Amino acid sequence: MDRRATSRTTPSTQEPTHLDLAEYQAEWARIHENTIRQLEQLEQLKASGQSGKTSGAGSQRSSSTQSPS
Repeated sequence: MDRRATSRTTPSTQEPTHLDLAEYQAEWARIHENTIRQLEQLEQLKASGQSGKTSGAGSQRSSSTQSPS
């Protein structure tokens, strides 16, 4: 029965998760903005005739995932 008593304390530990949820949503917003920016850059490269350098966009994507600090 002690285990059940400890499981009852979990709702109190869930209160800080609201802050974590806000951070999670903010991180996804940043990821979305970065994705939109990268797609726009790719379209600009294609429009300027540099469609052969689309692999460079992939390397930019990997570098941007390292900077969400």
